[in-house]
Amino acid sequence: MKIVGYGDRFSVATGEKIRFMVSSQEDTYKADIVRLIHGDTNPHGPGFKEELIETIPSKTYPGKEQKLYTGSFIEVSDKPQLRFSDSFSFQAWIYPTTPRKGLQGLVTKWSSSEESGYGVFVDPNGSLAACIEGVSGKKTWVSSDKILRPATWYFVSVVYDAQERVVKLYQEPLNMWPRDESRVITSKSVDISKISENRLALIIAGHWEKEESGKSIIGGHYNGKIDSPCLFNRALSEDEVVLLRKGIPPTRLGHGIVGAWNFAQDFSSAVVTDNSGNSHNGIAVNMPARAMTGHNWTGNETNFNNAPSEYGAIHFHDDDLEDAK
Repeated sequence: MKIVGYGDRFSVATGEKIRFMVSSQEDTYKADIVRLIHGDTNPHGPGFKEELIETIPSKTYPGKEQKLYTGSFIEVSDKPQLRFSDSFSFQAWIYPTTPRKGLQGLVTKWSSSEESGYGVFVDPNGSLAACIEGVSGKKTWVSSDKILRPATWYFVSVVYDAQERVVKLYQEPLNMWPRDESRVITSKSVDISKISENRLALIIAGHWEKEESGKSIIGGHYNGKIDSPCLFNRALSEDEVVLLRKGIPPTRLGHGIVGAWNFAQDFSSAVVTDNSGNSHNGIAVNMPARAMTGHNWTGNETNFNNAPSEYGAIHFHDDDLEDAK
């Protein structure tokens, strides 16, 4: 559509104000206020009928295209606890639907334009990856180099040990098959001991980027489901990662938990609850689908109200809905 618009209020009375936001691909457009008498264009009826109302807004306006930013994600406001400078660990269950569509953020405090902070991603090759930037400005990417299978649940974890200067990636499918090439546990030495900090909001299912105009937006949208993500401000041991895979609540791993987002809680609202005790609650943007079947869904219950713990996933989509199917 070359021209779209909407009012900031559903209705107004005489003397009240209303604003209209209009995006136009044309250089100019004409705006009128009309009384709609009959809007049905069916040829078997009276047809479309309207009456022009002479008002001040009725005139020609300069056109300007206003971009519509789609793609769903969760935004968690910046707090000092989320600005990791040393070791950190991330864990979640993911169900990617288009793993090779480009760089997709899983949990990020990172900007693709400034390339600062840290982030966990599905990289353009369809593999689990992590990026950290040191205080010196040096950036390091670590990838599993194993392509995730579409529509498959994976346990994923990223552990950055600042003292050992090692990043370890865990990419394990829920259902293990012999000779499964997508399963990998790998580590890489990195020449970074301190992570650069920023004040960007933490994003789940995307990352920050900038347009040519300089406006900051969320891009790199993730397609698929995420279940039970959590963050720690320390390097988890291999035994602790195994416990998380077995389903132990992250709050039982002792100190260092920063965020543990429970997608099964408050799913009728836009609030995404953090059960870590740190109140890092998030806001779901652009309506990702909630109360979706999680990695632990047994199939015994089809009503999410009766088994909320099995419907703890959120399904995210980017702006290309055809690819997100």
